[in-house]
Amino acid sequence: MEQLDTIDRKILSELDRDSRQAYSAIAKKVRAKKDTVKYRINKLRQDGIIEGFYTVINYSKLGFLLFRLYIQTEGISEDKKLELLTYLKEHKNVNLVFRITGRYNFSFDVWVRDIWEYEKFWYGLIEKFGVYFSNYHSALKTRYTEFSRNYLAEDGKEKLQFTISQKTEKEDLDELDFRILTTISKNARESLVNMAKKAGTSVVTARERLRQLIRKKVIVGFRTMLNYEKLGYQYYKVDLWFNNMENYTQIIQRVLSHPNVIYTERTLVTSHFEFDLEVKDFRQFISIMDEFEKEFPEDIKRYEYYTLIKNYKTNYLPSL
Repeated sequence: MEQLDTIDRKILSELDRDSRQAYSAIAKKVRAKKDTVKYRINKLRQDGIIEGFYTVINYSKLGFLLFRLYIQTEGISEDKKLELLTYLKEHKNVNLVFRITGRYNFSFDVWVRDIWEYEKFWYGLIEKFGVYFSNYHSALKTRYTEFSRNYLAEDGKEKLQFTISQKTEKEDLDELDFRILTTISKNARESLVNMAKKAGTSVVTARERLRQLIRKKVIVGFRTMLNYEKLGYQYYKVDLWFNNMENYTQIIQRVLSHPNVIYTERTLVTSHFEFDLEVKDFRQFISIMDEFEKEFPEDIKRYEYYTLIKNYKTNYLPSL
């Protein structure tokens, strides 16, 4: 972060809030020339700070459930570990694969249409690799939300939220909708011309379908894949338990308002609340957690945390 100046940080903040913005729109907001903004974004991509642009899709609107799995391995060789990672990376139902520290070694998310599809995935996994699992934990994510990284610019703007899992009705989409979603999911800055060509339709139709997907809240935002390590940050995930639920809403609102909190999850059969942070170091992480406990000493019972070591896979759209 120390290597970036104010303009860089403001540009990253704008792309984090809406990565589909035109160069001219970003330039106006950061008070710089359009060519300067374009050059800076290209430089940030070349330096690996920006890894790409993705579309935030509410997969609940597509009729999908999301399960999260923690796995602790034991007595597994490097060859078998590579085989396990390859299996997870290539599996159509797996959308995230992380190497983590803490009680478990791996964390991954699984997209399914119902619990029977999840059952099929789970028993297929343990049939192949279960002998190496010494401990594991599974939970169903009922609400999953991303938040804008307000720590980037610290400009006092309202924190944006992008809910990608919640109680909602499934939308009735056709094949063209799915082709557009597939095209834009991995490149939120895809031009309408390219989008229309890849989806096999006209620019006018592609534009209207995109608007409808946004209006129906199937698409809830356009964001940027940032390399937090190159920004000088570390990634922590927290599981939080409460002594009582009297001040639950107040605690959650306080957690959500923190600029370093970037994801929150509500899950079944796990902790009472989960959230993810990007911080400069372990000292800052402990400081933030101490701050929360000091504010709610009678309410917060305990917490556990995990550190992300490596991201092996990220997929932003279920296999349709």
